Order: sequence, then C-alpha cells, then structure tokens
Amino acid sequence: MLNLKKCIITAVILLTATSAFSATNDKGPKSVIIPSLTAISGNLLTGADVTIGETAPFAIRLTGKQTFNNMAIYGCNLMANSVRTDVGSGRVHLDLNNIACVDIDGTVYESKVYGYVVGDDGISGLKGKITFNEAANKIYDDAKFPRQPYLDIAPGIDVTIIFTETAILKPNN
Repeated sequence: MLNLKKCIITAVILLTATSAFSATNDKGPKSVIIPSLTAISGNLLTGADVTIGETAPFAIRLTGKQTFNNMAIYGCNLMANSVRTDVGSGRVHLDLNNIACVDIDGTVYESKVYGYVVGDDGISGLKGKITFNEAANKIYDDAKFPRQPYLDIAPGIDVTIIFTETAILKPNN
C-alpha cells in the first residue's frame, strides 16, 4: 500500500512538472509573453567589422532555459542590427529586430521585438577593437577619401538583452 501511494504521488508530480513545461493548452499552443524591461542573458553568435554610418546584422542566442507565463522556452535566437557606431568609445550599439524560440513540444514562436543589447561590461552597446580594414581602406585611398576606422566585434561575447516593450510571441503554425 505504501509503494502504491509513492507511485501515485510520483505520477502526480511528473504530470504536474510536464504540464508546467508545455507551451500548449487544450486549444493548442498559446502565446509567449516577454514583459517590457526584461533582461535576459545571451551570447553573440556572429560578429562584424562596422564603421560609422554602416549597419550590420548580429545573431544572438539566449542562454539557458527561459520561463515566461509558466512556459519553458528553449533555443531562443535574436536578430539585432547595429544602429550607431561610436569609434570614440569603441562601441557599436544594437537594436533588437526579431526573436524566434522553440518550446519543449517543438512549437516555434516568433515576434518582432524592441530593445537593445548590453555588453559583457554592463554598458549599452558592444565594445569592439578599433582596426583599419585594409581592403576597404584601399577603396578610400583610391577615391582620395580619408581612411575609416572599423570596430571589430568578435563573436562569442556574453551579452544582456533588454526588452523595452512587451513582446508577444505567437506560435508559427
């Protein structure tokens, strides 16, 4: 009798845990809500050489399991674009563009998002190494323009993503 009670309790715990990690309900997948001012850790998947006035896309993977409105989400990737390059401070500022996530059931959630990226030093923007891209600067030299410094942003940097508006990720059926 004692073993039967343990089995029933274990089954209830497992069923409760499984339903807590599922992003579906009786009516199908539900939306994932990321509240404004949420800060999430991530890792920069792609880098770029960016100069003043130039934009470049950056891919970021959110690290770890994220839980929003009682739904566990795995495998979230973000796209961000450089919007301002400040060679003086050595920083490239990024604005968020869109996000795609997958839940434990394999449902994909996507949305346009608003926010920015904070570097591993806790300051807005990503710190880069100032370089002179020789191939690009040859074009400047031939055209008699002044050489342009580039900020080299290497992949693999740990970042924090700040959402400035609530994002509602809808299932992509």
